[in-house]
Amino acid sequence: MSILHKIKKMSFLKKPKYHIAILCVLIIILMIFVYKPYKENLSPVVNKKTIVPKTSSSNNKDSNMIFYGLKNLNNEIIDNGSSLNGYIHNNELNVIVSLQHLMNEEREYGLIVLENYKQTEFKIINNEKIDKFLFTMKANSEKDIKVMVPISKDAIDIAFLIIKKPSYELREKDLTKAGILEEVLSLRFPLKKDTEKKQINNAVPNEVLKTQINESLFLSKKEKVLQFIEADKEQSNLFLSVGNDQKYPIQYAIIALNNWEQVPSIDNKEEVFYSSVVPNKRNIYNFKIPKVTKDTNFQFIAFPYPYQVSSKNYKSQQAIGSFRILILNND
Repeated sequence: MSILHKIKKMSFLKKPKYHIAILCVLIIILMIFVYKPYKENLSPVVNKKTIVPKTSSSNNKDSNMIFYGLKNLNNEIIDNGSSLNGYIHNNELNVIVSLQHLMNEEREYGLIVLENYKQTEFKIINNEKIDKFLFTMKANSEKDIKVMVPISKDAIDIAFLIIKKPSYELREKDLTKAGILEEVLSLRFPLKKDTEKKQINNAVPNEVLKTQINESLFLSKKEKVLQFIEADKEQSNLFLSVGNDQKYPIQYAIIALNNWEQVPSIDNKEEVFYSSVVPNKRNIYNFKIPKVTKDTNFQFIAFPYPYQVSSKNYKSQQAIGSFRILILNND
């Protein structure tokens, strides 16, 4: 039963003095509903014991699920967060990205690869190097994508990101659609058995706030109010909020994607910036929307525990997306 349905079934007490208190409770519930939009059922293949069901339009037509994982060239599932060092030959990583789209709709997906959180080229077909791969899946279908990634000598982490509906432009305030587009399917792995420690220089926030709502990643027009925006003009000033609702500090690596190409973000300097957030606080960074030649999708993505990816730490395998916004060209 949804929160809104629960609200409709609540009965008000007859005594007037309780009305204000109950109204406040309802407002808080509605605020939580606003900041927790609809999410799809995502299921990363966590280990070799996980059985990924085969797709059939009759058996899976109502499943509304997405299964995804990484396999070796023998079609064996690779444990999430485990080292990929054994799959590198002649400085090239050879693996299979597996995706099962168990939904009653045709959908476009995009695949990008990050080495040390920087977008890197990879090969799929005809040995042609690309930095993003867009493909369409029919309803209730599955796809295996053989990916070849050149690996540099300094590589520590690698991440495969699957983007949902990369060409879709959200132009209306629709939190259900925004919640679907916000989610990024991530497959993160260390490239060595013992993850090396890397020196991290955290970006200094413009402000640190303590508020009741500490979303991990949020773009807003105001510092203190997390206000959903679906589109804004190029060169507009926004605020990026990086939050922590846990009881312990969290370290993030954060990137920005403009039309699914990595771009410098905070202070227009680095392609990757780092932020360490103390419990129950939000780091606020000033941000100017980049110039574009046409209306373009834009999104921030945060990676908890950079360079510490582990099969024992589920959060270190995640990627957290901000709400996707549409940059509007001024011409």
